[in-house]
Amino acid sequence: NLPPSSGGTTEALAWCESVYGLLEKNYRFVRKYFILLARAACAATVVCLIARPNALKERLKVDIKVAFSIVVAACLSFVVNGQGPVPVSIERDGEQFVLLRGGEPYFIKGAVGYQHLDLLIESGGNSFRTWGADDARAQLDKAQQLGLTVTLGIWLGHERHGFDYTDSEQVQNQREMVERVVREFKDHPALLMWGLGNEVALTGDPRKFFPEIEHLAKRIKDIDPNHPVMTVLAGIGDEKIDALLELCPSIDVLGVNKYGNAENI
Repeated sequence: NLPPSSGGTTEALAWCESVYGLLEKNYRFVRKYFILLARAACAATVVCLIARPNALKERLKVDIKVAFSIVVAACLSFVVNGQGPVPVSIERDGEQFVLLRGGEPYFIKGAVGYQHLDLLIESGGNSFRTWGADDARAQLDKAQQLGLTVTLGIWLGHERHGFDYTDSEQVQNQREMVERVVREFKDHPALLMWGLGNEVALTGDPRKFFPEIEHLAKRIKDIDPNHPVMTVLAGIGDEKIDALLELCPSIDVLGVNKYGNAENI
Protein backbone atom coordinates (compact mmCIF):
# COMPACT_ATOMS: atom_id res chain seq x y z
CA ASN A 1 0.00 0.00 0.00
CA LEU A 2 2.97 2.35 -0.16
CA PRO A 3 2.54 5.26 -2.59
CA PRO A 4 3.93 4.71 -6.11
CA SER A 5 7.47 5.98 -6.46
CA SER A 6 10.03 5.98 -9.25
CA GLY A 7 12.75 5.67 -6.65
CA GLY A 8 11.35 2.49 -5.15
CA THR A 9 10.69 1.63 -1.52
CA THR A 10 13.38 3.91 -0.06
CA GLU A 11 11.87 7.03 -1.60
CA ALA A 12 8.38 5.95 -0.58
CA LEU A 13 9.47 5.40 3.02
CA ALA A 14 11.23 8.79 3.04
CA TRP A 15 8.02 10.41 1.81
CA CYS A 16 5.97 8.72 4.54
CA GLU A 17 8.53 9.74 7.15
CA SER A 18 8.41 13.39 6.06
CA VAL A 19 4.61 13.42 6.18
CA TYR A 20 4.62 11.77 9.61
CA GLY A 21 7.10 14.37 10.88
CA LEU A 22 4.87 17.20 9.66
CA LEU A 23 1.79 15.67 11.25
CA GLU A 24 3.63 15.01 14.52
CA LYS A 25 4.84 18.62 14.70
CA ASN A 26 1.42 20.06 13.90
CA TYR A 27 -0.92 17.45 15.31
CA ARG A 28 -3.06 20.02 17.08
CA PHE A 29 -3.54 21.89 13.82
CA VAL A 30 -4.66 18.87 11.86
CA ARG A 31 -6.74 17.15 14.54
CA LYS A 32 -9.92 19.09 13.82
CA TYR A 33 -9.69 18.60 10.06
CA PHE A 34 -8.76 14.94 10.44
CA ILE A 35 -11.91 14.27 12.48
CA LEU A 36 -14.02 16.04 9.87
CA LEU A 37 -12.39 14.02 7.08
CA ALA A 38 -12.97 10.77 8.97
CA ARG A 39 -16.64 11.60 9.43
CA ALA A 40 -16.95 12.51 5.76
CA ALA A 41 -15.32 9.20 4.75
CA CYS A 42 -17.73 7.25 6.97
CA ALA A 43 -20.70 9.10 5.49
CA ALA A 44 -19.46 8.45 1.95
CA THR A 45 -19.08 4.74 2.70
CA VAL A 46 -22.63 4.49 4.03
CA VAL A 47 -24.00 6.29 0.98
CA CYS A 48 -21.98 4.00 -1.29
CA LEU A 49 -23.34 0.89 0.44
CA ILE A 50 -26.90 2.07 0.02
CA ALA A 51 -26.69 3.47 -3.50
CA ARG A 52 -24.06 1.33 -5.22
CA PRO A 53 -23.05 -1.80 -3.25
CA ASN A 54 -20.79 -3.02 -6.07
CA ALA A 55 -18.85 0.22 -6.04
CA LEU A 56 -17.75 -0.16 -2.42
CA LYS A 57 -14.62 -2.06 -3.32
CA GLU A 58 -13.48 0.69 -5.67
CA ARG A 59 -14.39 3.39 -3.16
CA LEU A 60 -12.10 1.81 -0.57
CA LYS A 61 -9.15 1.68 -2.99
CA VAL A 62 -8.12 5.23 -2.25
CA ASP A 63 -4.37 5.72 -2.70
CA ILE A 64 -2.74 6.31 0.67
CA LYS A 65 -0.70 9.13 -0.86
CA VAL A 66 -3.87 10.98 -1.81
CA ALA A 67 -5.33 10.50 1.67
CA PHE A 68 -2.18 11.78 3.34
CA SER A 69 -1.99 14.70 0.91
CA ILE A 70 -5.48 15.79 1.91
CA VAL A 71 -4.54 15.71 5.59
CA VAL A 72 -1.28 17.57 4.98
CA ALA A 73 -3.07 20.20 2.92
CA ALA A 74 -5.56 20.69 5.73
CA CYS A 75 -2.69 20.97 8.18
CA LEU A 76 -0.90 23.58 6.10
CA SER A 77 -4.11 25.50 5.53
CA PHE A 78 -4.70 25.54 9.28
CA VAL A 79 -1.20 26.92 9.87
CA VAL A 80 -1.38 29.54 7.13
CA ASN A 81 -4.72 30.76 8.38
CA GLY A 82 -3.21 31.37 11.80
CA GLN A 83 -5.38 28.89 13.65
CA GLY A 84 -3.97 26.86 16.49
CA PRO A 85 -0.72 27.33 18.39
CA VAL A 86 2.47 28.66 16.85
CA PRO A 87 5.33 26.70 18.50
CA VAL A 88 7.83 28.85 20.39
CA SER A 89 11.19 27.67 21.65
CA ILE A 90 14.50 29.00 22.93
CA GLU A 91 17.69 27.67 21.37
CA ARG A 92 21.30 28.25 22.36
CA ASP A 93 23.48 29.83 19.70
CA GLY A 94 27.04 30.00 20.95
CA GLU A 95 27.14 32.41 23.87
CA GLN A 96 23.60 33.65 23.39
CA PHE A 97 20.05 32.36 23.19
CA VAL A 98 17.62 32.79 20.32
CA LEU A 99 13.84 32.90 20.62
CA LEU A 100 12.18 31.01 17.77
CA ARG A 101 8.54 31.37 16.82
CA GLY A 102 7.25 29.03 14.16
CA GLY A 103 10.86 28.01 13.59
CA GLU A 104 11.99 31.56 12.78
CA PRO A 105 13.98 33.99 15.01
CA TYR A 106 11.64 36.34 16.83
CA PHE A 107 13.01 39.50 18.46
CA ILE A 108 10.61 40.97 21.01
CA LYS A 109 9.93 44.67 20.69
CA GLY A 110 7.37 44.91 23.40
CA ALA A 111 5.58 46.74 26.15
CA VAL A 112 3.78 45.91 29.38
CA GLY A 113 0.02 46.31 29.40
CA TYR A 114 -2.54 46.46 26.62
CA GLN A 115 -4.25 49.84 26.87
CA HIS A 116 -2.38 51.50 23.98
CA LEU A 117 -1.81 48.81 21.39
CA ASP A 118 -2.20 51.20 18.48
CA LEU A 119 0.66 53.27 19.88
CA LEU A 120 2.70 50.09 20.35
CA ILE A 121 2.26 49.24 16.67
CA GLU A 122 3.04 52.80 15.56
CA SER A 123 6.25 52.61 17.60
CA GLY A 124 7.34 49.42 15.83
CA GLY A 125 6.35 47.05 18.62
CA ASN A 126 5.29 43.46 18.05
CA SER A 127 4.43 42.04 21.47
CA PHE A 128 3.05 42.85 24.91
CA ARG A 129 2.95 41.30 28.35
CA THR A 130 0.10 41.07 30.86
CA TRP A 131 0.19 40.52 34.62
CA GLY A 132 -2.80 38.22 34.85
CA ALA A 133 -5.30 36.28 32.75
CA ASP A 134 -8.55 37.91 33.85
CA ASP A 135 -9.33 39.21 30.35
CA ALA A 136 -7.04 36.88 28.46
CA ARG A 137 -9.40 35.86 25.67
CA ALA A 138 -10.09 39.43 24.59
CA GLN A 139 -6.41 40.36 24.84
CA LEU A 140 -5.24 37.39 22.80
CA ASP A 141 -7.92 37.86 20.15
CA LYS A 142 -7.08 41.55 19.85
CA ALA A 143 -3.38 40.75 19.56
CA GLN A 144 -4.06 38.21 16.82
CA GLN A 145 -6.15 40.75 14.96
CA LEU A 146 -3.35 43.33 15.14
CA GLY A 147 -0.51 40.92 14.35
CA LEU A 148 0.94 41.05 17.87
CA THR A 149 2.00 38.34 20.30
CA VAL A 150 1.33 38.06 24.03
CA THR A 151 3.31 36.93 27.03
CA LEU A 152 0.27 35.93 29.02
CA GLY A 153 0.64 36.57 32.71
CA ILE A 154 -0.64 34.13 35.33
CA TRP A 155 -0.94 35.98 38.62
CA LEU A 156 0.43 34.13 41.64
CA GLY A 157 -0.34 35.01 45.24
CA HIS A 158 1.99 37.31 47.21
CA GLU A 159 2.87 36.71 50.82
CA ARG A 160 2.58 40.43 51.53
CA HIS A 161 -1.00 40.29 50.23
CA GLY A 162 -1.94 37.44 52.54
CA PHE A 163 -1.12 34.38 50.43
CA ASP A 164 0.40 31.60 52.54
CA TYR A 165 2.63 29.18 50.62
CA THR A 166 2.51 26.79 53.57
CA ASP A 167 -1.30 26.58 53.36
CA SER A 168 -2.04 23.44 51.33
CA GLU A 169 -5.56 24.56 50.43
CA GLN A 170 -4.43 27.93 49.06
CA VAL A 171 -1.60 26.29 47.15
CA GLN A 172 -3.89 23.64 45.64
CA ASN A 173 -6.48 26.21 44.58
CA GLN A 174 -3.75 28.22 42.90
CA ARG A 175 -2.44 25.15 41.11
CA GLU A 176 -5.89 24.37 39.76
CA MET A 177 -6.28 27.96 38.58
CA VAL A 178 -2.96 27.83 36.72
CA GLU A 179 -3.91 24.59 34.98
CA ARG A 180 -7.29 26.00 33.93
CA VAL A 181 -5.66 29.06 32.37
CA VAL A 182 -3.04 27.02 30.52
CA ARG A 183 -5.52 24.50 29.16
CA GLU A 184 -7.86 27.24 27.99
CA PHE A 185 -5.34 29.40 26.15
CA LYS A 186 -2.39 27.16 25.22
CA ASP A 187 -3.55 26.77 21.61
CA HIS A 188 -4.17 30.43 20.87
CA PRO A 189 -2.00 31.56 17.91
CA ALA A 190 -1.12 34.91 19.54
CA LEU A 191 0.39 33.29 22.64
CA LEU A 192 4.16 33.79 22.84
CA MET A 193 4.99 32.50 26.31
CA TRP A 194 3.66 32.26 29.85
CA GLY A 195 4.45 34.89 32.47
CA LEU A 196 4.25 32.81 35.64
CA GLY A 197 4.03 35.17 38.59
CA ASN A 198 5.03 38.80 38.95
CA GLU A 199 7.32 39.92 41.80
CA VAL A 200 6.28 36.98 43.98
CA ALA A 201 9.65 37.13 45.76
CA LEU A 202 9.60 40.89 46.30
CA THR A 203 9.65 40.33 50.06
CA GLY A 204 10.67 37.34 52.13
CA ASP A 205 13.04 34.50 51.42
CA PRO A 206 12.85 33.55 47.71
CA ARG A 207 13.67 29.95 48.59
CA LYS A 208 10.28 29.85 50.27
CA PHE A 209 8.44 30.57 47.02
CA PHE A 210 10.65 29.21 44.24
CA PRO A 211 9.89 25.49 44.83
CA GLU A 212 6.22 26.17 44.14
CA ILE A 213 7.07 28.25 41.07
CA GLU A 214 9.12 25.30 39.82
CA HIS A 215 6.22 22.92 40.44
CA LEU A 216 3.89 25.16 38.45
CA ALA A 217 6.38 25.77 35.63
CA LYS A 218 6.94 22.04 35.22
CA ARG A 219 3.21 21.41 35.19
CA ILE A 220 2.66 24.11 32.56
CA LYS A 221 5.26 22.49 30.31
CA ASP A 222 3.62 19.09 30.76
CA ILE A 223 0.34 20.55 29.54
CA ASP A 224 1.79 22.89 26.92
CA PRO A 225 5.14 21.92 25.37
CA ASN A 226 4.80 24.64 22.72
CA HIS A 227 5.54 27.75 24.80
CA PRO A 228 8.35 28.80 27.17
CA VAL A 229 7.69 29.81 30.77
CA MET A 230 8.95 33.07 32.27
CA THR A 231 8.83 34.35 35.81
CA VAL A 232 9.36 38.00 36.73
CA LEU A 233 11.28 39.43 39.67
CA ALA A 234 11.50 42.98 40.99
CA GLY A 235 15.19 43.73 40.65
CA ILE A 236 17.88 41.09 40.81
CA GLY A 237 20.70 40.12 43.10
CA ASP A 238 23.09 37.23 43.56
CA GLU A 239 20.90 35.57 46.17
CA LYS A 240 17.79 35.57 44.02
CA ILE A 241 19.61 34.46 40.87
CA ASP A 242 21.40 31.63 42.66
CA ALA A 243 18.16 30.45 44.23
CA LEU A 244 16.30 30.61 40.91
CA LEU A 245 18.98 28.65 39.06
CA GLU A 246 19.03 26.02 41.78
CA LEU A 247 15.32 25.66 42.47
CA CYS A 248 13.61 26.53 39.16
CA PRO A 249 15.23 24.55 36.31
CA SER A 250 11.92 24.55 34.41
CA ILE A 251 11.90 28.35 34.08
CA ASP A 252 13.09 29.33 30.59
CA VAL A 253 13.16 33.12 30.88
CA LEU A 254 13.84 35.51 33.74
CA GLY A 255 12.01 38.81 33.50
CA VAL A 256 13.17 41.75 35.60
CA ASN A 257 11.06 44.74 36.61
CA LYS A 258 13.47 47.62 37.02
CA TYR A 259 12.21 50.90 38.43
CA GLY A 260 14.83 53.44 37.41
CA ASN A 261 18.56 53.01 36.80
CA ALA A 262 17.78 50.44 34.12
CA GLU A 263 21.12 50.94 32.39
CA ASN A 264 22.83 49.14 35.29
CA ILE A 265 20.71 46.02 35.18
